[in-house]
Amino acid sequence: MLACLWMAPCRAEAWTDGRSGDWWMLALSGVLLLAVLHEQGLLKRWGQALQLARQRSLSLNLQRAMAPAEAAALPAPDLFDDPELPAQPAFKPAAPAQALKRAASVFEHCGEGMFVADAQWRIQEVNTALCALTGCVREELLGRAPELLSVALREEVMRLGKWSGEIIERHKSGVLIPLWATVVRVPAATPEAEPEYVAVLADISRIKKSEAALKHQALHDPLTGLPNLALLRDRIERQITVAQREHTCVAVLYVDLDSFRDINDSAGHAAGDEVLKIAAARFQDVVRASDSVARVGSDEFVVVLCGLVDEESAMRLGERLIEAMQAPIQIGEARFNIGASIGLALFPADGITVDDLLRNADAAMCRAKVQARCTVQAYRPELTRAVQQRVELTHAMRQALEEGQFYLHYQPQVRLSDGRLIGAEALLRWQHPTRGNISPVEFIPLAESSGLIVPLGRWVLHEACLQATRWLGAPGQPQIVAVNVSARQMLQPDFVQMVEATLTATGCPPQALELEVTESMFLDDADKAIHLLTQLTSRGVRVAIDDFGTGYSSLSYLKRMPVQTLKIDRSFVRDLPGDGNVAAIARTVIALARTLRLDVLAEGVETEAQAAWLRDEGCDWAQGYFYGKAQAPELFAL
Repeated sequence: MLACLWMAPCRAEAWTDGRSGDWWMLALSGVLLLAVLHEQGLLKRWGQALQLARQRSLSLNLQRAMAPAEAAALPAPDLFDDPELPAQPAFKPAAPAQALKRAASVFEHCGEGMFVADAQWRIQEVNTALCALTGCVREELLGRAPELLSVALREEVMRLGKWSGEIIERHKSGVLIPLWATVVRVPAATPEAEPEYVAVLADISRIKKSEAALKHQALHDPLTGLPNLALLRDRIERQITVAQREHTCVAVLYVDLDSFRDINDSAGHAAGDEVLKIAAARFQDVVRASDSVARVGSDEFVVVLCGLVDEESAMRLGERLIEAMQAPIQIGEARFNIGASIGLALFPADGITVDDLLRNADAAMCRAKVQARCTVQAYRPELTRAVQQRVELTHAMRQALEEGQFYLHYQPQVRLSDGRLIGAEALLRWQHPTRGNISPVEFIPLAESSGLIVPLGRWVLHEACLQATRWLGAPGQPQIVAVNVSARQMLQPDFVQMVEATLTATGCPPQALELEVTESMFLDDADKAIHLLTQLTSRGVRVAIDDFGTGYSSLSYLKRMPVQTLKIDRSFVRDLPGDGNVAAIARTVIALARTLRLDVLAEGVETEAQAAWLRDEGCDWAQGYFYGKAQAPELFAL
């Protein structure tokens, strides 16, 4: 309001003198005043004062309505008299000449480029900032139509009166500069005059660079610079659209680096990062410029091919990607040999959506890692069915653990010399409400891979220890209960403490518990495994190596292992005594156990001939259908 009061004399003088062309200077001076007032906080203070004045006026009107005589005697309120506001000097509008001079100074020194054009869009005036933006001198711009404003844009300004948006200006040197433009049409001051146009142009180059950097960070892997999963999905979606229109294919190759975790564990994550960068560069060197390479996981990449591609050509590219990783990678003084396993899925044969292609290529890659590493495996529908079954079974297993669908049966373990019962092995069983009994061969590997083996194994240990406590001291009942423990369970940091807590909670003495571990536990870190088992045996818990002879344990580690029993795998017992090679292996294991002063137990004994041969060779214990199948504890009997 004050700005209007200040500008009123100037506008009146301009109109009376016929200088309608100076309107924009008057407008600028008003804008300048508002900006100054805003910067000093005066606008906010005056707003508060006006609000207070309204309240005081309403209060005064009420007083007058209630008591006219008393209200008439009250002095009139000062609308701008607020004791909380500092006293302000009396405002005096600037003289018209001074206002025009101030507006001209603002126009000239404004940081944004500005120009004024007449009704025919011929530039009448420019400021110094606009000359800097365009690289042109003032004389080169005056009288010309602004090329940066298209005809359609000008028509919109004439129709709507204002337009704001982003435009591109070409500098005299040829460099393109992004600008944010605001163009306003100002009506003519008099009927005889014509409207004019004012434009303000701000350079947004730095803003655009910041936006581009943020967008790049959001869509690219910070380590390798490759597209990330979000950008990859967008590119696959685009390629699918093109393939549908042109009746071509899209190939998705899911690449996983083999043994990458070993590099991180042995050389550190810095070396692992360098390996990933080198792998990314090698993959990019193999593919065409039109193809895409993206990093979608820790050591997982996806390559997308488009155009005239089929399964055979995609398989050949996958083989070249594998060959690219065959050369050793040198990181400092260390050399790493790393391979790649690849799964392939094609659009539209193997999927018509991005999710379908990525999921199916991943399933094919998993098969490549299981069956034959450093190969390319094409997707087949049965892989999806297998994955769906694993997902369904995993979900059912979680539910079974919560609802108590698991139970334990126990198989007798006898002493061969006299046939006396000495122990029992706890065997996990699953009774599904609709599928019936599910074989451990089916669900135990899935429990291992999904991590459910940890809570499931904890439940098994607790139930087995409870049963051992019930049998303890009872005649004709096992006095030792054997429980299978996976490597994943034993690698839990609190495993020893969990075993101790279970023994205490169930009242089971340590010597009544035997933990059966496999040789695979010693493959990754034998020293750690030996230390862990030593903690258990020092507390009185027995330890047995299950399926001995089927793994890869070193004899040098075997003599250090704190174990009491070796269990001969059933594969070495099944063909006894007729198969001479099998007999030789079983005889060797028995002799080794005697040398190391360990007990030896044979699994899978089903006939009298097998039992007799093992007894004659000095085997200590045996278990199998010949002595009894696994059965419920309440029915347990030899």
